[in-house]
Parts: sequence; C-alpha cells; structure tokens
Amino acid sequence: MPRPPRPTPRRRRPPSAPRATSSGRPANPPRTPSWPCARAARVARLFAGFCRGSDIDEVRAVATSAIRDAPNGDEVLDAITGAGLPARIISGEEEARYGHLGAINGTTLTDGLIAELGGGSIQVGRVDDRLLARSMSAPLGAVRMTDAFLAGDIAARDDIKALRRHALDTFHRDPWISGAGRLVAMGGAVRTLAAMAQKAASYPLGEVHGYLMARDAMGDLIDRMAGLPRRERKRIPGLKADRADIMLAGAVVLDALMHVAEVDRVEVCAEGLRWGVFWEAFLAPAEPPLVEDVRATSVRDLAEVYGYDRPHCEHVARLALAIFDGLARLGVHDGDPREREWLASAALLHDVGHLLLGDPLRIEVVTVRGSGVAGRRGRGRMRGGSLALGPKGRIGLGQRALPFPCRQGVRTDTGARCDRLGEQHQHLSLQGQRAGIVDEPGALQTRDPPFELF
Repeated sequence: MPRPPRPTPRRRRPPSAPRATSSGRPANPPRTPSWPCARAARVARLFAGFCRGSDIDEVRAVATSAIRDAPNGDEVLDAITGAGLPARIISGEEEARYGHLGAINGTTLTDGLIAELGGGSIQVGRVDDRLLARSMSAPLGAVRMTDAFLAGDIAARDDIKALRRHALDTFHRDPWISGAGRLVAMGGAVRTLAAMAQKAASYPLGEVHGYLMARDAMGDLIDRMAGLPRRERKRIPGLKADRADIMLAGAVVLDALMHVAEVDRVEVCAEGLRWGVFWEAFLAPAEPPLVEDVRATSVRDLAEVYGYDRPHCEHVARLALAIFDGLARLGVHDGDPREREWLASAALLHDVGHLLLGDPLRIEVVTVRGSGVAGRRGRGRMRGGSLALGPKGRIGLGQRALPFPCRQGVRTDTGARCDRLGEQHQHLSLQGQRAGIVDEPGALQTRDPPFELF
C-alpha cells in the first residue's frame, strides 16, 4: 500500500509557536491526523504478529509525547491496542527516567546531562553519580518545531533565529542545565545528525554510538541545511530522505541545548528510552536498575552472543593477566589498569570472528566492533537486507531479505526458521548469495517496503 502523502502544514510565524504549560504540555497541542493513526495501527498489527511468530512472551509498549499531548491521544492508543499491541502512555518524567536508564547503562557517564530529542518533545536530565537528580520535558521536538517555525520549503534566517530564541528561553528556565561538563544525547534526530557529521568529516566507521559531535560541526550542518530547499536536503550524505524536512529544527534545538549547557561537543548514545524500558524489566527488582560495570557487561554480552567457550576464554584471560602482572612486578611496564582491562577483554573475545563451514552455506560470524556498550548486538549483513539467527534457529529479517537456502522448516509469515543451523551462532552474514535448496524462492522476501512510524 503506498504511503499517503503527508499534509503540508500551514506556515506559522513564531508568535504562534507552541507554548508549554507548567507541566511541559503544549497549551494548544495538535490532533494526530487520521493517516498517521492508521499507520500506527498497521505497524502495531505487524509487530504483534512478529512477536507471536517469534514466541515472545512479554512485550512492553509505551507511548510518548506525540500521543500524550494530542487531544485525540486516547483514540490513537485505542487503535494501537486494538491491533494487538497493548500500550500505555508515559509521562514526561517517565520518559526522562527511561532515557536516563538507557544512557547510563549504555555509556560511561557518571556526572553530566542526558537529553533525548524526539519528534514531539525533548527530555533533559541532570545526572549525579549515575543517578537522575533533576529532569525536565519540553515540547521542543523536531517535528513540532518544524511545524511551528520552519514549515516553509526554504528556512528563513529570521525563523531559524526565532526558533533558537525559543529553545534558549526554554532551557534557561532550568538553571541546573548550565555548566554540565558532559552531554550525552539520544534519539533518532541525534543519530541522524551524527551520521551527517560523520559523512561530512569522512569518518571511517559506520557506528554512531559513542561518536563525539563537535558544536562547530553542528553549526556547519545547520548552515548547509538552511541554504537548501527540502528536496535538495535529501541529497546530503547521512540524511535520510524521510527526515529531510525536520532535521534542521532538530539541529537548532540541540545546538541551543549545547550553548546553555556550555559544552563544545555532544556524545551520541544509540540507546535511549526503549533500552530504558528493557533494563527496568531485565534488572528487576533492582532499583535503580543500573548495570554495575558497563564495559565489562558489554564484553560479556558480546561473548555470549557469539557462543564463546567460557571456561577456555576465562582460562586464557587468567594466563594473560598473570603474565601482565608478573611483568609489571619486574618493572617491564607500569601496570596501567586501563591496559589490564583491555587485555582481559581481548582474552575473553579472542575466539570471536572465526569461520564456520556449512553445506550449502558458507557462514561467517560478524566481526565484533567494540562499542563499549552493554547489551549492544552485532548485525549480520546480506546484500539488500540483514539476517539475525536467534533462539530456536529463528531468522529475523531487516530491510529487504534475499532468498535464504534452507532445506526445511521455512516459515512465510513473520519470519523464517531453519532448524539445520545451530542455536549458538546468533548473528551471521552470508558470503554472497549462493545457490541452494529453497522450498519457496521468494519465501523470505518482505511484502512491504520499510518505513518509519514517526
């Protein structure tokens, strides 16, 4: 089904921009149009079907500001729940808390600021000794600010300045934002801006998590987008076409936050609210549900993903550390604790990346990229799509999927199953598209093109 065209919002001047009440809710929030509501129900139905087909026991779905602030939010929530995905609306304070859990369990942040920039709002929190000390939620999301200030095809300089003043005034209301020292930011808009900055700087890696984005680079992105009509912005490397209309507003808001926080760079975190919801459930009943050692947990997690031989790898680690400590006692090196940690991690992961041979497939375990993030997963890649082999041999597909040579057990509904492959190798990549026996050549081809809900 073709995606319905997005209605062109009326151009509104800055005086009519959304005003926040004392609770952070916009004074005059817009209704959610009918076509996004129908699309939300469609996505919920597809996801609920995927979960049933994947033997998922529990799903926790939450709705944020886009539904929370809409006058017809209950109608949207009923449509999603009616599609088979029970969801609950969370408050701005809960959004900030979940963002905090995602960031703290995904980075080494102990003191500073966290921010999650969404389409409808931004949540900012002050972190002291890894705990959330203060938080605020404001209707400064990328979509909402685009509709309020930058609805034209080409952004006028006066409108950009007005948006910047509005964001600065909002952040200045909370004095604890100033002098943060370190800022960790999350959300789709932040990840897209990081990808754009990486492309502009010819950054060699494709991972945005942990990327340090300088404020000067942010300014360059703002200037570049401001000088182009929306259709031309789509050509900027790293900028997804369906975000071309909202990224300028998101960049201006994030730049204003960096100014008030007095930081010259922002650390990008790929784990936000959704990971916070996960950690709350996974670490229950711990309160707060925080990982004690993020890096060590990340290393163990990656090792478990690739089915490492735990006794063997721990034995290798003990031997390596014994040699390291012995040489330090002899004065050969100074025994740097960071280097000792690196050595221990390398020993635990030393078997990751070996090749496996199978018939009719040649399979390679994906090379681990050290993200330093607890819970991060490598992704198997195929041309045109991605492949992940999970528990019980179930194959999950992302983007478009190529036909997968499989002798038996092929499912054609929400995923695929290949019982011949072992459970222990969870993330695999095919070395090209090889000939093999396929029960149904197009069985794994996704029926709908990928799209984003918000």
